[in-house]
Amino acid sequence: MAAVLQVLGMVVAAALLATLALLLPFGLAVGLHALIDPEMTLLRRIPGLVLLSPWLALTAVIAAGMLRPWWLLRQDPRRGQGGRFWRVRTARYADDPSGAETVNDTPGRAFLTDYLAAVAAARPEFDRGVPIPEDYGWGAWVAAGGSPAWVAFSAAGRAEDRTDETVIAVVLEPPPMPWQRLRWRPDFALRDALEAILEGFLRREGIAFAVETGPAA
Repeated sequence: MAAVLQVLGMVVAAALLATLALLLPFGLAVGLHALIDPEMTLLRRIPGLVLLSPWLALTAVIAAGMLRPWWLLRQDPRRGQGGRFWRVRTARYADDPSGAETVNDTPGRAFLTDYLAAVAAARPEFDRGVPIPEDYGWGAWVAAGGSPAWVAFSAAGRAEDRTDETVIAVVLEPPPMPWQRLRWRPDFALRDALEAILEGFLRREGIAFAVETGPAA
């Protein structure tokens, strides 16, 4: 029953988004036409259902872009276990100045760069993106020939002894645009490999960590 309600919610949301996407340019066109032709003679000749076909097509694309990732993520072998994240404490990167490049003064680029070097050593065939500043810290895309995974290093604060707490997660995140989601496929093997490399990297470097799980999907 919960799955049915989720599907219905996504279809309704797709219909609303399609309506907004069509009404905005149509409203601007009508306003411009009213300035040029106050009698609105041309508009009267347009059939009342002229927007129905593009609305249905756009609704279908948006709904498919929502439903496909939802369905594919339900095929996760770890579904029901909750998402994993690593809570890490270390003073090794206390002098990392990269916080100045983020909106919330959240460092993490040096830590992420070392991890990406460990990924390169363990799996040189993986494509690794450059660290990107976020409002929570730093992240990078990693791919294995298919859809990428997002590796997030979230700064969670600093203790008085200059020990930084960082929350690390490997996320299979669909792209934002509906037409991009029609080709997206979560790479569960890539996620598992990146998590294994992460844990091995932390153990080798003697960095304290705890593995926690979030709510089950």
